[in-house]
Amino acid sequence: MSQASLLPVFALMTSLLAAVIIFTLPERSFRLRTLVNLGAAVIKLVLVGVMIWGIVQGRAYEVAFTMVPGVRFVLRADALSMLFAGLSALLWLLTTIYAVGYLEGSPNRSRFFGFFSLSVASTMGIALAGNLFTFFLFYEMLTLSTYPLVVHRGTPRPCGPDAVTSSTPCAAGPCCCWRSPGYMGWRETCRFGPGAILPRWRTRCAGH
Repeated sequence: MSQASLLPVFALMTSLLAAVIIFTLPERSFRLRTLVNLGAAVIKLVLVGVMIWGIVQGRAYEVAFTMVPGVRFVLRADALSMLFAGLSALLWLLTTIYAVGYLEGSPNRSRFFGFFSLSVASTMGIALAGNLFTFFLFYEMLTLSTYPLVVHRGTPRPCGPDAVTSSTPCAAGPCCCWRSPGYMGWRETCRFGPGAILPRWRTRCAGH
């Protein structure tokens, strides 16, 4: 496996590593936290740009490995996934610049930016998901990582309603996980891509 084919993993790891570093930083480390945030955002944007250029040139970027028999973790970069990945990377940079100024003087900024980086990693994973299992994995991760952002200030008003809001997709995810094998299975054939899903549905419908 070449280093070029690992670009989806590198793009995903920029946010994950930034989150780990930010969580360990004390509140007073304003400059270092900002540097990590902006540096990771710029690196991710560059990596996404490199993948977009490679796809235009006809290159393929895919990383896959088997977690358990019949269940594969797949990251794939194609034209459609790069549309969402590019949007996520660009918005991460812009919203980080805004949030650094907006949250100036606020408490628990390391916690906020740590979960913010995790949510960006989740959206990148969703964009690059190559099958239903990978999509489900990052969907649940996104749900869990965005809840601390909503209740960041810790006041009773946001904590109550948003606990219900966040618990709904958390509960819906396992239901989708349970029902999905009945329709498509967690097998390697359940892959995202041109002609990967709809033809199989048409075949099933024609058989009934």
